[in-house]
Amino acid sequence: MSTRERKPHHIEVLEDGNHRHLIESEKPAGLFEKLCNTFTHHTSRQTSSDPVIQRSETFGGDDEPEPFSHRYGKCIKILHYGSSTFVGLYAKKFPKYSGKEQLYAVKVRHRSPGRFLDEYRRAAMGISSFVKHPNIIRTIEHCYNDKGDLHSVMEYCGGGSLQTLLLRTGKLSAVEADCFFKQLLRGVSCLHDAGIVHRRLRAENVLLTVQGAVKVAHLDSAEWLPKDLQPLPKAQSPLEQIPYTAPEVLQGREHDPRASDVWAVGMMYALMRLGMLLWKVAGNEDRNFQWYLRTREDVEGFPTIEELGSEHCCNVIYAMLDPKPERRITAYEALHSEWIHEIVVCAAGEAGE
Repeated sequence: MSTRERKPHHIEVLEDGNHRHLIESEKPAGLFEKLCNTFTHHTSRQTSSDPVIQRSETFGGDDEPEPFSHRYGKCIKILHYGSSTFVGLYAKKFPKYSGKEQLYAVKVRHRSPGRFLDEYRRAAMGISSFVKHPNIIRTIEHCYNDKGDLHSVMEYCGGGSLQTLLLRTGKLSAVEADCFFKQLLRGVSCLHDAGIVHRRLRAENVLLTVQGAVKVAHLDSAEWLPKDLQPLPKAQSPLEQIPYTAPEVLQGREHDPRASDVWAVGMMYALMRLGMLLWKVAGNEDRNFQWYLRTREDVEGFPTIEELGSEHCCNVIYAMLDPKPERRITAYEALHSEWIHEIVVCAAGEAGE
C-alpha cells in the first residue's frame, strides 16, 4: 500500500519508517468571527488608534509607547472569549508584495481590582522566561496597553488543541498517539526538571502545529514547586478538570503535584488511543474506576488498557495511573522506559515546528 493510501488521512507513514502529520488548520466558528468583528469595532470606538504598549515586561520598560499593531499586527480571529480574558489571532504582514505574514496568539487579561493580575504577571513571567523547550508553548512578550490590560504574546499553533483533533477524528492510530505522547512527556518532564508543575494538564491545554509538533500550553495555573520539594500538605482545587484529576487530589490528600501531572498525561494517552476517557472521575462513585482498581494487578489486567497493545505499553500506562502517588512513575522514568525510548517522533516534533 502506498503512503497516499494509508489511513488515517491526517498522518503519512514514510518508506523509511518515519512519518509526518497532516493536521488541518483550525478554522474559526462563525460566532468567533462575529466576536472578532465586534471586538475590533468596540476597540475602534473606544480609542482613536490601536491599543498602545506602555510597558513591556519582557524587553524592559524604557521604550517609547508603541502601537500594538506595529509589533504584532491586527486581530483577525478570536480563538477564545471569556469573562475577563480573550485570546486573539494576530497577523503581522511582511513588506509589501511579499504576501507573507507572521501569526501570533495574544491572550489579553483585562485590568481588574486587587492584586491578582500583578501576582499572575510575576508568576507567568518567571515560568515563561525560565522554560524553553520545543514542546512547551513559547511566550514572546508580556506587555501592558494604555488601559492597563496585560497582553501575553505567544507563538500560534495552527492545528488547534488535542481535544479539537480528537473531536474530529474520534481516536488516533498508535503511530500518531505515540508520537504526540512522547512529545507531551518531554514537555512535562522539562517543566518538572525546572521545578514547575502544570496542575491543569488536559487535552484542551495541549496544542498542535499543523505539522504535528505538540506544545504544552495554558501555564496560567502552573506553579513553582516548594524549594524543599516537600509534598503539598493538602490538595488544591482540581480546577474543573475532573476526568484528568488524580485520586489524591480529589481526596484532599498530601501529594506531590508532579505525580498528579503524570496521571493526567497517562489519561490523555488512553484518550488518544481509545477515543474515550477511561472513567469520568477517579473516585468511589465511578464504576469504571472501581473496576480498574480491582483488575489492574490481575493476570488479565484492566481490559480497556489491555486493548492498547504491547505489554511494555500497558505497563507504562499502569505505572502512570498507579492510584498510590508515591509509587507512580515520574515523567523522566516514563521517557526512559523501553517502550517510549523506541517511539519515533516526527521531524516537526523534534524541532517544535
